Amino acid sequence: MPFCAPSLLGVIRPDTFTKQFAQIPRLVGMKGFRFHDLRHAFATLTLKNGTSVNEVSELLGHSSPVITLSTYAHVIEGVARDSVNALANSLVATSPGSEHA
Repeated sequence: MPFCAPSLLGVIRPDTFTKQFAQIPRLVGMKGFRFHDLRHAFATLTLKNGTSVNEVSELLGHSSPVITLSTYAHVIEGVARDSVNALANSLVATSPGSEHA
């Protein structure tokens, strides 16, 4: 799928964009960083910030949330664990006679 660009540039093929992007990390000394890694970073950060799997799946253009879940299950498990810990900490902090209150 080609990217649309201003009329002066015409159509940019995805492989051209990928090759040009690859020069940026190299210039700053990052090895092995690809444009596609930005997609994974976006998905990981949005899921960690509480965006629903359905919404992230739609934003990524996945055909089904199942694809998103199978790819990012480790992130979702971490978010669930953090949520349970936060709830437990808040319950302990608000318990009568708690040292944390």
